[in-house]
Amino acid sequence: LAVAVMIAGASTGLASPPMAAAVAVAVRRDRQDMTNTVINAGTSVGVMLSWPIALMIGGQWRLVFAVFAGAAIILTIVLIRTIPRGTKAAATQSKGGMLSLKGDVARLICAAFLMGAASTAIWSFGGQLARMQLDLGESGSGALWVAIGIGGIAGAWAGAFLARFGINRVHWAFLALMAIGILAAGTGTFMAVTFAGGVLFGGAYVTLTGVYLVWGVRALRDRPATGLMIGFLTIAIGQTAGAPVFGFLLDRMGPDRAVVIFACLGLLAGTMRTRKKRVAVDPEIRRATPTG
Repeated sequence: LAVAVMIAGASTGLASPPMAAAVAVAVRRDRQDMTNTVINAGTSVGVMLSWPIALMIGGQWRLVFAVFAGAAIILTIVLIRTIPRGTKAAATQSKGGMLSLKGDVARLICAAFLMGAASTAIWSFGGQLARMQLDLGESGSGALWVAIGIGGIAGAWAGAFLARFGINRVHWAFLALMAIGILAAGTGTFMAVTFAGGVLFGGAYVTLTGVYLVWGVRALRDRPATGLMIGFLTIAIGQTAGAPVFGFLLDRMGPDRAVVIFACLGLLAGTMRTRKKRVAVDPEIRRATPTG
């Protein structure tokens, strides 16, 4: 089980860089940020659908896994046939030799690590916290993931937010929203508050992953796949480091204090700022922004 989970978890990170390279080849530059963030928000749809599917099928959880695995195989075949031929060149092209982990890249790494670590309060322990605070069973706490998935769909608008307000403003705003979501979902004693916190957390988290995606691609314009990989890999490292720490604090301090500490940890990521100039608003992006 552990090996299978590691392979499944790694697959999302391994699939993202070539998608960024494909976007760099196939999509106009003024639409690339929006396209990348819409792709990134697709994760939320899977999170949202997983719990209802599991409920409908009942105890046949192996069938649920098979359905998602089958979907992955089908989509892999579709992508093989549709990704542009120039993707390999876009993924490997470099103008500057060795990668420098300084300046914007270094700040991106710090921000993504802190945000990833903070997010484990809900991603790894959200169901347990809901059961502790609301005395819910497994099926009731599972509804929290539906709320997170519904909120995460808002991440599709991240590209438009970035074009309108810039990375730094969007970064700060959604770190604050994620912190509020962690507090509400992790300490709420009413079901409505917990699920509202899940929606807020999901939307903020997926938007922030979109921010780091765009941040990395802009910081390494000649290496879009590498720029995306740095942000996503660092989020995963932060989550790996954050989960055992949160578990330790949960046992020693209780849920309320542990949740508050990790909400503050997320806000700490806001001290990292990109020095890139704000991108002007493009009318094409506004017209192409999803309206629901």
